[in-house]
Amino acid sequence: MTAGGAILKHGGSEAAGAAPGTIQLQKGPPPKPKPSRPFPEPGGPTCPQNLVVLYTFSKTAPDDYDFPLTRKALKGRTEFSPARFVVTRDMGQRFFAAFVPSWDLAKELEARIKTDVQGSTPQIVCAEPEVVRELKLDLKTGEVVR
Repeated sequence: MTAGGAILKHGGSEAAGAAPGTIQLQKGPPPKPKPSRPFPEPGGPTCPQNLVVLYTFSKTAPDDYDFPLTRKALKGRTEFSPARFVVTRDMGQRFFAAFVPSWDLAKELEARIKTDVQGSTPQIVCAEPEVVRELKLDLKTGEVVR
């Protein structure tokens, strides 16, 4: 039970030395749960691993979705060959993203997708999330390499 920003404890787990059934007042707001890890920082030139987050998966998207609009936007754009395109999972959500070796390439990829894929809002973050699968793209043809 709370009262005026304080937590009131009753019964069950009393502190040492308290008589059973007494109410103890704990000052301050209740502690906030800590996230399992901090949110990613924005990417930048000093980031050890820039990640361009291209899309968030919808809950109904199949696990093997291959992002045809992105592949079309990247067709013939071999300057993005150093990028590693992946599906990641972070805090229970799936994302389509690209690990890129440089800040400049990250900015170029972000701009290309933002321009060529209507409604997209890619973001560059400094992160190394769990990789669920890699999506190998032939950037000359825009096809998935099987």
